[in-house]
Amino acid sequence: MKIMNSLTLSAVMLAASSTQIQAASFTDGFYLKANTSYIDKQDNKDSTDEKLETTKSGIEVGTDYFDIGFQRTQYKLHEDNWFAKTKSSYNARKVYADAKYFGEIDSTWNYFVSAGIGSNYADGGLKFNKNYHYSFAAFASRVINSDWSVDLGVAGAINKVGIQPIPVINFKYGDEKAPGFSFKVGLPYNEVAYRFNDIVSVKTSLEATDDIYGTDNGYYGHNYIRDRYFSLNASVLAELNGFYGELGAGYIFNREFRTYDDKGDKYGDKIKFKNGAGVFLNLGYRY
Repeated sequence: MKIMNSLTLSAVMLAASSTQIQAASFTDGFYLKANTSYIDKQDNKDSTDEKLETTKSGIEVGTDYFDIGFQRTQYKLHEDNWFAKTKSSYNARKVYADAKYFGEIDSTWNYFVSAGIGSNYADGGLKFNKNYHYSFAAFASRVINSDWSVDLGVAGAINKVGIQPIPVINFKYGDEKAPGFSFKVGLPYNEVAYRFNDIVSVKTSLEATDDIYGTDNGYYGHNYIRDRYFSLNASVLAELNGFYGELGAGYIFNREFRTYDDKGDKYGDKIKFKNGAGVFLNLGYRY
């Protein structure tokens, strides 16, 4: 997912997190969730000698109104040429906290707002004055009838690279907690799910990731690296007595890196990678 000292700004941040935007209703309670994912080696389109391998892991704890989390991303760059085979490893980290609120306007309208703060860095420590990351979301949900609803609003992120806004326009059909089909289509998240019973369900989703990290080892001193890609995922979920697990695989496409100087201005050429594949595991508990 990244090359050199990268920094991640996560889709969750750019889109104010799909888990927040998917929230249909809030119930008081505590939750703990952990995740890990792996993307197999992807070739650099401009250099067949260079391949990128990515591993992510993270943990988050919170309630319906507040959460804190940590994520670590490891990038392994494999180079194989006439002279030698080399492998370099780079680590990026993200720490964050979010406050959020869900409210009802009347029987057909409700709303959701959130604001977050964090730091995304590859080395040199938090350095919040350089590696700060703010996230935000605000949208209203309209219940059309017993099957259909729509979310309308905006989400985004603010960091040294700039402001990355994204519209929230999601049409939702069905109840993902009830047996049968349900789906969400629009921005920033698309999903089709089928629930067999109270325990087992399957789903496929289309997601966008946009990661930005700060590094002290760039060409201009303190630099920023942006990693963007799309993933088409399929997974199986199981839920029982507050515990849940999700195991899935994804097809990674349209992946590219972009570098920015210490002022947040672009420099250099994009680095594009060939399409690849990955796997992921999510675990959690809600009380």
